[in-house]
Amino acid sequence: MKFRFIRIFGVFLFFLFHTILPAEPLSKGISGEAGSDSGKRIALIIGINEYKDVGLNDLRKARNDAKGFAKILIQNGEFDSVTLMTDEVDPKQDPNSLYPTKLNIDEKLDSLLLNADQNDTFVFFFSGHGISDYDEKSYLLTQDSILSKPFNSSLSVETVIQKISRKGIRKSILFLDACRDSMFTTKNVGSNLLIESSTSESEIFGILYSTKAGFFSYEDDESSYGVFTKYLIYGMEGRADSNRDRKVSFSELEIYITAAVKDWSIRKNKQQKPFTKYFGEKSGDIILSQSTNPGVSLADVPVIKINPEGVLVRSMILPGWGQYYQGNETKGKIYMGIATVLLLATLESYMDYRSARESYSSFTGIPPTNRFGESYLVNSLLLEPKRKDLQESQNRLQETSFVYALFYLWNLADLALFDAPANELDKKLNFSLYREYAPGSGSGSVYSGRYEVYYQHRF
Repeated sequence: MKFRFIRIFGVFLFFLFHTILPAEPLSKGISGEAGSDSGKRIALIIGINEYKDVGLNDLRKARNDAKGFAKILIQNGEFDSVTLMTDEVDPKQDPNSLYPTKLNIDEKLDSLLLNADQNDTFVFFFSGHGISDYDEKSYLLTQDSILSKPFNSSLSVETVIQKISRKGIRKSILFLDACRDSMFTTKNVGSNLLIESSTSESEIFGILYSTKAGFFSYEDDESSYGVFTKYLIYGMEGRADSNRDRKVSFSELEIYITAAVKDWSIRKNKQQKPFTKYFGEKSGDIILSQSTNPGVSLADVPVIKINPEGVLVRSMILPGWGQYYQGNETKGKIYMGIATVLLLATLESYMDYRSARESYSSFTGIPPTNRFGESYLVNSLLLEPKRKDLQESQNRLQETSFVYALFYLWNLADLALFDAPANELDKKLNFSLYREYAPGSGSGSVYSGRYEVYYQHRF
């Protein structure tokens, strides 16, 4: 029994390391800019599908854009802080102020910049509607923007630029997928398209727009994302790594997205032309992600709308499956691994019990003789070990079954007691990997890394 349990535990360890831990760690990590000390890597990601004002067309994939980009920043970009704001959050239950209203976005941006310094890398991403006024100032329409007063109720791109500039952060990138086709359902306001913002005093590194002024930004009919974000994900996964150094820089990403979206536009008979606006003197480059070139891209995996009943049914079939389906991938994998070990242990205990029971039931002993006392004593001595084996195997079966039942109930309670994350970045119960890179000894950009599995429980 002992050795068989060791084998089962070995199966669990194999499952853990081959499904959760990365196959190959980076030897050097990702630095913010070649030849400079790398600070923290911070991102604010916003995606809005449904707008409060009925005069604004709702979008179908802006929310997916934000969630997909946030995921790629964590998986491939090694970002220290990624804040995701989408209208998927319930505004009535929003203690972290992640519902993308103008006030919440302003306050979240201020909070992130307050804890940043000039050596950090800051990324701002917005997917939704965008407009510009008659002075060619650009605005991003937040969830509570009002069509009758679009500029006063929207987020000014110029304001975002100035806030980052005043903080002195030199390594900053803005990704704005903010021009969508059929923006207005009425003609109350002229549909000015998002026009490039500029400032002579800003230290912003650059803004990558999803399209030029006068053109539209489309939602892709072949994936769950907008066209711009689809190729943004492709590029950061490795397709933009033109020099094959296993790192994707902003310059490489810019070239790849421009060419890829142009090809898409030609195939679809559309007019979408991404472009980049640089501020100040362009020197050096920013490494945004690690090139992994997965067999199946995140952008090619359909985003399935989560069905609460489907989540519950999956966790009833196999503990952890519901959590995985819900978006808690790491916790789901660990739960499924634990459930597999407990099921195998319970099955093995049952097989032992059945074997012991058959051995006990089939024991016939020696037939009675004239010396009845002796035959009874011999039979008792022979039967006692079998009775003990039966009792021990029965106890083991009860123990393993009880442990599995407890874990099964906890798995269901986990779904009921803890809110499902609107995205995998805001979990209350989290099993995860933590990767830390610190400057190594000696000169040059040498980094050491460590991997740590940790359990985090937030109240």
